[in-house]
Parts: sequence; C-alpha cells; structure tokens
Amino acid sequence: MRDFSFNDIRASSKGMTVESIDIGYPAVKTSEIPVPYRDSVIDAYDLNGMKVYEDRTITVKMWKKCSDRAEVERTKHYIADWLYPPAARKKFIDSAMPDYYFLAKISSFDASASTRKTCIITVTFKADPYMYSSKEGVRNTI
Repeated sequence: MRDFSFNDIRASSKGMTVESIDIGYPAVKTSEIPVPYRDSVIDAYDLNGMKVYEDRTITVKMWKKCSDRAEVERTKHYIADWLYPPAARKKFIDSAMPDYYFLAKISSFDASASTRKTCIITVTFKADPYMYSSKEGVRNTI
C-alpha cells in the first residue's frame, strides 16, 4: 500500500489510507525579452546558459472511514493541523521512492468530497523542482 510522510509523520500513522499520489514535473522557467526590429524574442536564461525551473506540484488523495459526521470533522482538523507546519518547506517522502524526498509546503486542502462516514481529503503541495537524495554522493535530480 502506498504511503507518504510529511514533516516526518506518515499518513498511515494518522489513520489515513492513501489512494493516489501524483508528483508532477517542473516547468522550465523562461524570461523572454522582445527584441526591437525582430520577429522573435530572446530567452534571458538561454543567454546566460542557465536552466531554471518552476516549483513542482504534488497532489495526494487520501481517505478514512469514520463512525459518524462528527468524526469526519475531527479528522479534517486533525489532518489539517499536521499538514500546515509552522514555517518553511518540509520533507515530503513518497513510499514508492524512499531514497528521495521533496521540500514542500501545502498549497491547498480540499475535504469537500467527504460524506457522512468517510473523510476524503485531496491535498496539493508546492515543492522545490528538485528531488533530493537521502544517500550520500547521489546527485539531486528533476
């Protein structure tokens, strides 16, 4: 079963079942400059020989069976308290890639699909474009 940890706490330890994790790829950042008397633009990053990336998006869908609506509401608050850390980006580790982590922070929390006895939460994280290795000597990658 797939799981993830955020801020060193696993979703399964909070009673949540992870349905899906979608880790997107970062877009290449551009800074286009129009050139007078020319039909095209110049990318400033190309001129400098740099490749710069936007943040990546990680989307997690998880759920928990509850006994009643009150437990659903308590679960929402319990999970929100965990995912909204006090400051900065925290480690996000996907169980499918345990040797790598992302530095992420929450950007959206949606529990609108929840029912009377099921807490369904979709969380979107904004993460650095790089996938960092927890092993010594391994290069960070996109």
